[in-house]
Amino acid sequence: MMMDETVPTSMPQEMIQSQFEPRLLTDFEGQHSIRLRLELELRACVVEKRMSRHMLAHGPAGIGKTILGRVLARTGMVPCVQNVGAEFDSDKRAREIMHMILNKYGTYPIVWLIDEIDVMRYGAATTFHNLMTSSTENRGYGYFIENGEQVFMPPLTIYGTTNFKANMPRALKSR
Repeated sequence: MMMDETVPTSMPQEMIQSQFEPRLLTDFEGQHSIRLRLELELRACVVEKRMSRHMLAHGPAGIGKTILGRVLARTGMVPCVQNVGAEFDSDKRAREIMHMILNKYGTYPIVWLIDEIDVMRYGAATTFHNLMTSSTENRGYGYFIENGEQVFMPPLTIYGTTNFKANMPRALKSR
């Protein structure tokens, strides 16, 4: 039977994908050592009442980096906000997206999944570096500077994926 015959044409692509994705980290097949490390990290987060550390998943296409990020969010029972690195073509655009997330989620914790984080432009990468540094220092509450003021983001874990770790902007490599 062909895929088109079993999936209604009105079903959005995200719903089709999510039907076949593992729901929780314990359901994720393969990548045993990575899964074990993530399970330990999530347990520590619960005990210490903090967000997970920021993460970078790198490797060849098709090994499940993006799916693992969504599973991580579901396992932690927090929303997963997903963007692509190319959307961040300037510092200004990075701040606009950060404001949209802040307006939508307020102080509710999130996992921010950024696919192809290596194509993020320099100005945006610097803004992200500062956000990651401040959230690490403030138990998950990162901020960015706008007009000389600190604008706090919701507690977050930034989960980036890349096929080409060597192409990462220098500001993000150091984190």
